[in-house]
Amino acid sequence: LPLFTPTPTPAPRVLITELLIDPAAVSDTLGEWIEVYNAGGAPANLSGWTLGSLERAEHTITADLSLEPGAYALLARSNDATANGGVTAAYRYGGVFLANGDDSLVLRAPDGSLIDAVAWSAGAGLAITPGASLERTNLDDPALWVVATQPWPDSAGDFGSPGAAYTLPLPTPAPTPAATISPKSTP
Repeated sequence: LPLFTPTPTPAPRVLITELLIDPAAVSDTLGEWIEVYNAGGAPANLSGWTLGSLERAEHTITADLSLEPGAYALLARSNDATANGGVTAAYRYGGVFLANGDDSLVLRAPDGSLIDAVAWSAGAGLAITPGASLERTNLDDPALWVVATQPWPDSAGDFGSPGAAYTLPLPTPAPTPAATISPKSTP
């Protein structure tokens, strides 16, 4: 009889891809949100995963939150789009406060292993801009981050792309040089 050897399931590759840390259109209490993305090849259920800082877990996801490969999910402090600045949240979290100064956010699997993390600090070149999210520009390690420059559809006025991939901002059209008029010469 041949022995059956199960194929190990690869660890989920879920990434933090966007954060609105300091909303301007609504209060921090209601308007902060976190976007995650499943960059792996299999669905990932985030039930039992934790959000927190580098030092400690501050919130355990208590609901089944299945993320298909290539899918985004928004985790927000409020799931009321009219109060949170216009995002549709897949999950409402509590206990995690994203500091407008130096801070970090960590996503951990139920076994406590670090899945992804981001830290921000003006001194480290990743400073917070009120009313604009931080967006991850690629899915590689190390991650590259930029400050959002355009509002999303239904935004109350803040900038970002919640629930969607980062896209390069539209180029600003170059000003057309003013025509130079030469004085007519008189014969």
